Amino acid sequence: MIVFRTCHKKFIHQLDGRGGLIVEGRWHTKGHETINTSISMALSLLEVFKLHNLDIIPANFCGVELHFPDIEIETFPSASLPKRWNNPLAYMNTLQKYGDEWLLQKRALVLKVPSASDSNYLINPNHPKFDAVSIIRSYELIVENGYLVMPIVI
Repeated sequence: MIVFRTCHKKFIHQLDGRGGLIVEGRWHTKGHETINTSISMALSLLEVFKLHNLDIIPANFCGVELHFPDIEIETFPSASLPKRWNNPLAYMNTLQKYGDEWLLQKRALVLKVPSASDSNYLINPNHPKFDAVSIIRSYELIVENGYLVMPIVI
């Protein structure tokens, strides 16, 4: 399966999940290594905008295209989504707990979770099959006046 990650240029080849040690996300609490990816580069950018409260794309951000085998994916049961699951008060007790348990128990290499428009994929860098994750290519996001002009393979 192919997924996309958006990150600062200095982390473009870093796949260790250290960002999760510093900040919490909808699907994990702070202190858990995880790599957040999306089904498309557009959704990956949108998630970064939301996480960092951005209005424009920073000039030093890049895109990374990753591959992992389709067989190691756990899907979050959508019937378990709380109402207003986008609200931090709703996800702090349910979604983060689910993600933390998934990470610690290493139940699958990847956790497929819903997003506002499609799916995101969390990758557990501590899973025994993490070696199956590979970088396909990286993109420099060419930005002018805060808008994406084009991605260039680097």
